[in-house]
Amino acid sequence: SAGSAAVTGNGLVSYTGITEPITDDLVASDRVFSYTGALETIELKASALAGFDLQVDSNQGMQIEFTNPTNSLEIKTTAGTGADTVNINSVPATYRSSIRITENADDLFNLSTDLVLGSASSDGDFAVTGPHTLRMFKSIYTPDTDATIDLQADELWLYEDLTAGGSIGSPPRNARGIRISPCRGPRCTRRVGIRHAPSTCSITPSGWARARP
Repeated sequence: SAGSAAVTGNGLVSYTGITEPITDDLVASDRVFSYTGALETIELKASALAGFDLQVDSNQGMQIEFTNPTNSLEIKTTAGTGADTVNINSVPATYRSSIRITENADDLFNLSTDLVLGSASSDGDFAVTGPHTLRMFKSIYTPDTDATIDLQADELWLYEDLTAGGSIGSPPRNARGIRISPCRGPRCTRRVGIRHAPSTCSITPSGWARARP
């Protein structure tokens, strides 16, 4: 496997021919993982390795074990080609930092674990920008008054609650506005409820729902 690592205040480190997983125990405010392959599947999950919090892996890149960033984590596939998939399958109970996923127009994103975000060092924002299909199988709760949830895709599938102390936005990329409506089928019987409490904004699907421009 080949790639590079950039650390603020240090030079770029490039590597090639690595066959063993990479471990990174740096104390970092922000972490960005950028993938350049075609038809990549990228998975983020809780690390099983002692002393580390998260693992990110790709079918075309190296497995990396790393510690939680204190402010934000970003995964980008915009430098690659083809239909990529990004899966967030689990995070440790200690994870609270903001998450940003930036993809291309033919990509897919799946959230398959509940997230509770926000800490003294991070607002706990959650944003996904660019994919064709965005599937939220699990819930997000980010109570900070500055926290936002921003979901931008051609198709948005909601299965669980989204709650933010600041705002929730879900415009499609073509900026024509968006409507949230129930999908067809026996599990979808009512519209998605959008609630604005004094301190939070939440979206609650009944069963599951599909948002389309």
